[in-house]
Amino acid sequence: MAAPLLLLALLVLGCTIGPVAPPEGAAAALAQATGAALTTPSGAPGTAAPGATPAATASPPPTPPPATATPAPTPTPVNLRVPQGTAEAPEDPGDQRTIAGLRARPYEGGPIEIVRTLATTPAYTSYLITYPSDGLRVTGYLNVPQGNGPFPVLLINHGYVNPAGYVPVASNYTKREGDYLAARGYLTAGSDYRGHGNSPGTAAGAHLDTAYVIDALNLLSALKTLPQADTGRVGVWGHSNGGSIAERMMVVSKDVDATVIWAGVSADAVDAWLYLRDWIRRPEGELRERYGHPDEQPDLYRRMSARQYLADVVGPVQIHHGTADAAVPYAHAVSLDRALLGAGKAHELLTYPGAPHNWAGATWDLAIGRTLAFFDAHVRGEARG
Repeated sequence: MAAPLLLLALLVLGCTIGPVAPPEGAAAALAQATGAALTTPSGAPGTAAPGATPAATASPPPTPPPATATPAPTPTPVNLRVPQGTAEAPEDPGDQRTIAGLRARPYEGGPIEIVRTLATTPAYTSYLITYPSDGLRVTGYLNVPQGNGPFPVLLINHGYVNPAGYVPVASNYTKREGDYLAARGYLTAGSDYRGHGNSPGTAAGAHLDTAYVIDALNLLSALKTLPQADTGRVGVWGHSNGGSIAERMMVVSKDVDATVIWAGVSADAVDAWLYLRDWIRRPEGELRERYGHPDEQPDLYRRMSARQYLADVVGPVQIHHGTADAAVPYAHAVSLDRALLGAGKAHELLTYPGAPHNWAGATWDLAIGRTLAFFDAHVRGEARG
C-alpha cells in the first residue's frame, strides 16, 4: 500500500486546488496524452453542458504519475513583421485596434487548464478548458485525438452569440465543426471569448474591436504548451464574425498555414462599420461615438483593415458563402476574393447558390468535406521549416 499512497500524495501536491475539481481521470487523461502537467483552475466555472458532442463510449485512461511532467516551453506566435508605414501615413504599434498593434504585442502562451471531460469517443477526447488571455481566464474547448500524436492544430472561431445566457462550450455552435475535424485526426480548439459564460471581461470584440482576435491568438499560443499539439502545422477556421477573426489572425501570425472562412464578415474596417450600420442597424450616432467615422479617419480605418495587409499572408485561403445569406452579405466574400487576387495569394471562393447564413444537411456536408480536403492538403502535410 505504500507505493499507491505515495503516488496519491504526489498527485495531490502536483495540482492547484480550486473550487472546481475535474473528475479523477480528466486531467490525467490529457496529461497522459500530452505529457504536460495540467492543473485545476481557480474560480473556473462549475458546470457547463457539452453541447453537440458525441456520447461517451469509453472511460479516460488510468491516472499516470505526473510528478515529473512539466509544461513545454511557451513561445509566443511568430508574428509577422510590424509595418513601419511612411512619413505621410505612419503606423502606431501601440494601438491594438490596428494590425500593426496586434503584430507588435506578445501573446501569453498558457497554461491550459482542464475543468472537466466533456466526452470520450473512439476518435478523440473533448475537454472544457480555461486559458489566459490579457490577465483573464477564458473558457473554451479542446479536442485531442486518440493516439500519440503530435497532431496538426485547427483553431475554430465561432461567430456572434448573445453573451447574455451564454453557457461555456454548449453555446459555441461551431463545436460541431471542431468535433468533425477532431474525429479525422486534428487537434481542435475553440475559445468562448472573454465576457461569454463564466469568462471574465467585457464582451466587446466583434467586427471593429480586437479583443476576440487577441483571445484566439492567445489560445493558439497556449496550445504550444501541449506536446500533442503540432503547432508547426496550424489551420484557422471561422464562421460569420469568426470569419473576421480568422481573417485578422492570418495577417498577424506566421503560424497560420491555411485559413477557411464560412460566411465571414469582412475584416475591412470600412466594410465592418457599414455592416454595423446598414445590416445590424446600429444607430449611426452610437457608431460615431464609439468608432468615429471612416470618412473622417481614413488613415486609422486603413490601419485597422486586415485587407490592407494581405500581401503578408503566409498560407492559402478558402472562402465559402451562400448567395441567400441574410445575415452577412455575399459581397463580403466577393470582395475578399478580389483582394486576395490583387495580392497574388492562393485562394478559392466557393459559392452556395440559395444557401442561407447557417448551413445544415447537404450544404453543410459539402462545405465540411471541402474544408477537410483543404486542411488535409495544406495543414496535415509536412510541417513548415
